Amino acid sequence: CTLNTRGLHSSYADIAKIRKDWEPTLLSLTETHHGRVSSFWRTELKQYKIIQNPAPIDDDTGRRYAGTILAVRRDCFYSITAIPTPAALHGYVAAAIATPHSGPSLLIFSVY
Repeated sequence: CTLNTRGLHSSYADIAKIRKDWEPTLLSLTETHHGRVSSFWRTELKQYKIIQNPAPIDDDTGRRYAGTILAVRRDCFYSITAIPTPAALHGYVAAAIATPHSGPSLLIFSVY
């Protein structure tokens, strides 16, 4: 499931409904605008491994733009390993290798 979070400010109700109705295995949250994931969101998404490459701070404005979070439900995979991304892609790509309990590993990513 992909959701534009509008800076993680007004999307809690959207994500809560999606989680309740569909229990998605993967969440791709875009336009997060933050350098770190707050404890509120970590608590709300505690059943997910959160992979984030924070958006860089814009030199002209001093603000962060873009930003993406890949949230992978822990109980669906044996292991989830974040893949480092080049600095030029921070804020635009979050990626991981997820190994299910059976079957081949998967390359998963969230792209802004």
